[in-house]
Amino acid sequence: MSMPNDTTNADRTKGFWSAFIQILGMAAVLALLAMMFLTTADVIARYAFNRPISGAFELTEILLATCVFLAMPLTTRMGEHVKVDLLKTREGSTPDIVLNVLGTLAGAGVFAMMSWQVWEHAHKLQKYGTASNSLSIPISVVAFLVAICCAISALAALFSLRDAK
Repeated sequence: MSMPNDTTNADRTKGFWSAFIQILGMAAVLALLAMMFLTTADVIARYAFNRPISGAFELTEILLATCVFLAMPLTTRMGEHVKVDLLKTREGSTPDIVLNVLGTLAGAGVFAMMSWQVWEHAHKLQKYGTASNSLSIPISVVAFLVAICCAISALAALFSLRDAK
């Protein structure tokens, strides 16, 4: 009976995360492109033909939220969130490493808490059947997506911490 190789499992996990993050990135890009084309078409229809696209503003809002929250795990995984250095330490020193670990853990905790709270709110939106005004798009779908992306961001923060070792 052989034990699985830790290096192989780590490589598989890293490969899975890379592929998953690429899929999220492509989904965010598609949401951004859809928003761009919709806005362009709406402006042309509004000013050239005096016929704006019905519900374009509402759909743009939904696509914007989708784009932002799909991209959030990518930003987290790459460690590209805005950081403020309140304490000046030498890079690579023990205090610097400890502060980075604590900051990453705090970020993961915040994302996990956001995910839980938004998930609870999404259930309420679903229960009440809340939908957008002009297109009647269920808002709970967007809220569930936001909650899932926050959970993925929490995991991405923890995996980035593991990979930093």
